[in-house]
Amino acid sequence: MRAAVPPPRLRVVVADDHPLTCQQLCSAVAGDPRLELVGHAADGAAAVGMVGRLVPDVLLLDLHMPGLNGLEVARRVRARWASVAVVLVSVHDDDAYRGAALAAGAAAWLPKAATDAEIADGVVAAGRAVAP
Repeated sequence: MRAAVPPPRLRVVVADDHPLTCQQLCSAVAGDPRLELVGHAADGAAAVGMVGRLVPDVLLLDLHMPGLNGLEVARRVRARWASVAVVLVSVHDDDAYRGAALAAGAAAWLPKAATDAEIADGVVAAGRAVAP
């Protein structure tokens, strides 16, 4: 009997304008064997450009960023690359923000206070749900 082949790792881009938060999110992604960190961006425009170049499985994205905010980035990414799951993160754990994120095309919403394991699990669930 052959051993089951694990699913391929999900390729993830992280976008957050706060260096320490970006580092934490990148660490949560890189530390999970189901995920592969393929890039990170410090603003919305850079995030859209990176998604266009790398076409990851998941974009883990801060809601509030300079230039293009997370909602606009989510709209643009989902309109151009429907196979890319968008996971929005924010310090605001509020139904209005969560609803706006989902309306913009986000597959999931995570609070920035989430643990590394919760972040990784949320990214995996969103990526597997959108994957073809």
